[in-house]
Amino acid sequence: GIPNVKEREAILMVHTRNKRLDPDVDLKVIAKHTTGFTPADLENLCNEAALLSARYNLKTIPMKVFEEAAIKVVAGPEKKSAVIQIVFPLQVRYDFSLALFKKSSLTPFSEVWL
Repeated sequence: GIPNVKEREAILMVHTRNKRLDPDVDLKVIAKHTTGFTPADLENLCNEAALLSARYNLKTIPMKVFEEAAIKVVAGPEKKSAVIQIVFPLQVRYDFSLALFKKSSLTPFSEVWL
């Protein structure tokens, strides 16, 4: 099930014992802010924080990186590609233009951009 605050703190202690934490890191605060996290989510949080701090070339893991890691665990990785390209086969374009023709003044071979 979902662990309570004390259980979350204990899980965080287990998964951070071999990681160098900044003095500002308070596992009690992290445990309070991770309501609804499963033990696997908490493990992912610690690992993601370690990866982020390595990516930022930090020697220790600060509290701010734990906050960023929590967002990644909840929301998933950032999507960088905003361009989605959809390609329709010619038949679909023709059928769509015929449907438009029946409902408007377009000719069957009018160019339709989808």
